[in-house]
Amino acid sequence: MTPTQTYAEEHEVDQERSLGSLIKEIRDESIELFHQEIELARTEMAEKAKHVSRKAYVFTQSTLVSTAGLIVLLMGIAEGLSLMLASTGVGAQAFWIGPVVVGLVVMIGGAIVAVTAKNSLMDESIVPEKTAQTLKENKQWLNDKTT
Repeated sequence: MTPTQTYAEEHEVDQERSLGSLIKEIRDESIELFHQEIELARTEMAEKAKHVSRKAYVFTQSTLVSTAGLIVLLMGIAEGLSLMLASTGVGAQAFWIGPVVVGLVVMIGGAIVAVTAKNSLMDESIVPEKTAQTLKENKQWLNDKTT
C-alpha cells in the first residue's frame, strides 16, 4: 500500500485483478471445452457414418446375390407356369402370360422390401447425440459460472 493509497483503493484493485483473472480463466476453459466438443462431434459422426455405411454395404451385397438367385428361380417359375398353362389349352398366350404373372408378383415383393429397407435407413440418426447433450450441459455450466 502506497502512502497515498487507502486500504479501500488497494482492495478494489485486488478485486478487479481477481475479476480479470476469473474472466480469463472462463475464456480459457470455454475455448478448451469448445475444442473438446468439436473432437467429440468429429468422433461421433465418424462412428455413425461407419455404422450406416456398413449397413448400406451389407444391404447392397445381399441384394446383388439375391437378385442373381432370384433371376434363375423366376425363369424356372415362368417357364413352369407357361408349360402348365399350355397344357390346359390356353394356347400361344401361355408363353407370355407366365412371365407377366411372375414379373408382377416379383415387382410387388420388391416394392415391399424396398420400402422396408428405406425405412430402416431412415431410422438411423446422423445427429451426434452425445455432443448435443454435452453442449447443453456446457451451456448450463457456463451460465452458472457467469451468473
